[in-house]
Amino acid sequence: RWIAEGARNDYSKTAASYDADHPPAYSRQPNITALDYSPDGNWLAVNGFHEILLYDTRNLGDAKIARRFIGLSARIESLKFSPDGKWLAASGGNPAEFGEVQIWNLETEKLQLSKIVSHDTVYGVNWSPDGKLVSFGCTDSTVRAIDALTGKQVLYQSAHDDWIRDTVFSVDGSQLVSVGRDMTCKLYEVPTQRFIDNITSITPGVLKGGIASVARHPARDEIVIGGADGVPKVYRMNRITKRVIGDDANLVRLLPALPGRIQSLAVSRDGKRIAAASSLDGKGAVPVSYTHLRAHET
Repeated sequence: RWIAEGARNDYSKTAASYDADHPPAYSRQPNITALDYSPDGNWLAVNGFHEILLYDTRNLGDAKIARRFIGLSARIESLKFSPDGKWLAASGGNPAEFGEVQIWNLETEKLQLSKIVSHDTVYGVNWSPDGKLVSFGCTDSTVRAIDALTGKQVLYQSAHDDWIRDTVFSVDGSQLVSVGRDMTCKLYEVPTQRFIDNITSITPGVLKGGIASVARHPARDEIVIGGADGVPKVYRMNRITKRVIGDDANLVRLLPALPGRIQSLAVSRDGKRIAAASSLDGKGAVPVSYTHLRAHET
């Protein structure tokens, strides 16, 4: 029917009208695709339509929106506060039109940076430990990092074969990890933009589906990944054994399987617990595992 009516692009025209003086109005609750807590725990950032909604967690009983950051992108796919809590990064865009990375100043409530990237929404935004760089993944199979102040691209890699869903820096910020729908987890050297290695095995059958999320231990270069097979897996980032074709030598432990697909992961700030979230047939699960225990004791 839309084609018969002339296939008019009324979406972009409507989207262009949103700003601080003309905020989005909702007839129903938006689909939540991204959220993050500030390092001090005082702010909760949640995506809306063309905006980011901030709640003051010290007054959640009042349930009022404290701030609204309205931007260009209709969809926000990931949110991440900077390590010092002064900035908020968002990745998203308009499907099949453009991707965008936004950097917001929490003190002034102003948009510091809007970086248009690629031809589709972008995912998995994350900060380097020093707060100077922001990484993200694209549907064109590239992983990128930019200077958080200037937007200058400082890393570009195309080692993946499908969408990149999430990224995370190493403890010292010299390396970057990405995970994607091609069932791989890859490691890069940030200063040289060099691809280093596949962290996970690329042997067919070792991984059962795409990887959607990655999180790092706060003090060690160890990561936990999760995706379509529903099994959280802990890996060391760098190989310490001789390479053998078909091995999965970086694997540290497997955690108990969750129902359905894993959509997100988090490691507690003390490094002792891992939380994983999954969903299947309209039901979700969020188990918490203790990282210092063996898998069968978790």
